[in-house]
Amino acid sequence: SRIENVSVSSCEIGIYLCNSSNNIIINNIASGTRKDSGKLDTWNNYGVSLRYSSNNTIACNTVNLNYYGGISLYYSSNNIITENSICTTISGSGISLYFSHHNTIANNLVSSNSLYGIYISSSVGNRIYSNSFIHNHVPFEAYPSSPSRHSAIYPPF
Repeated sequence: SRIENVSVSSCEIGIYLCNSSNNIIINNIASGTRKDSGKLDTWNNYGVSLRYSSNNTIACNTVNLNYYGGISLYYSSNNIITENSICTTISGSGISLYFSHHNTIANNLVSSNSLYGIYISSSVGNRIYSNSFIHNHVPFEAYPSSPSRHSAIYPPF
């Protein structure tokens, strides 16, 4: 399946896949909105979330002003996250992987997230390269899996 050119706001999860494989999530907007005063008006709790899903591509999406997380993978492997703009997560990380292995995270703009740009927990064999990290509290964190258990991390931290 293909999820394309969709705009979502004010949801628990903007775009959600569960037990799903071989999908393309492309050119979507999962973002909150700001009032004229600059205060946050609406938001999704999570922009894009995959659970128990594999072999999906998340590409060229705008994922901004989400509360807990921009793009999150739980028990999901062999996915590609590329060329997304993930900015201004209010109380979380731009990209998070939990128990998710052998994913590729490349060529994303990850900026102004309150915790981590990319957070990886209990996951191995992920390829992380050519991402731009700007003004995140911490650009990258891997716990308890160490960065050395991932096949490629660039730039090195």
